[in-house]
Amino acid sequence: MLSNLLSSKEYFRQLNVIFIALLATQMLMAIAAFIFINFNMIIPVFKNTSDPFYILVPILLIFFIVLGNIVFRKKLSICKSQKEIIKKMTFYREAIIVLLASIETVSIFSSIAYLLTSKMMFLVLTVTIIVYFLTKRPNSITAINHLELNNTEQILVNDPSAPICEKVVK
Repeated sequence: MLSNLLSSKEYFRQLNVIFIALLATQMLMAIAAFIFINFNMIIPVFKNTSDPFYILVPILLIFFIVLGNIVFRKKLSICKSQKEIIKKMTFYREAIIVLLASIETVSIFSSIAYLLTSKMMFLVLTVTIIVYFLTKRPNSITAINHLELNNTEQILVNDPSAPICEKVVK
């Protein structure tokens, strides 16, 4: 059974790989959008009529951030209701990925709005969202706080070799 489990070190390494992949996607999209617009590699489609984006992007920003947090908290309550640390951490992985993906969605959309309009405000918004995303980096301290783990569970999460999560089956 232990071969189907991830150690604490492996668990947080995997979460950080996912985090970095989502971060890289946002950054590459923003950089590509900046290069395409500033080197005239693409002509903005809505350069003169960007008003709908001034309304749509903030609405989507609020919607996805709020929705991501609601789903995260709902999944977090499921995590907390589990008795075993392995189940808690398995469900927590799902919860944190949903939260990170909801933030990434808005960042990508804001970069696309910049591509379509060439309005710097959308690129600034993308950078702001990326900074917010950086505050959500998964680690053992935030997991312990989110899940309100007891002392025994905290010791397991902080022990790099302790099995704390089920492996994802391929």
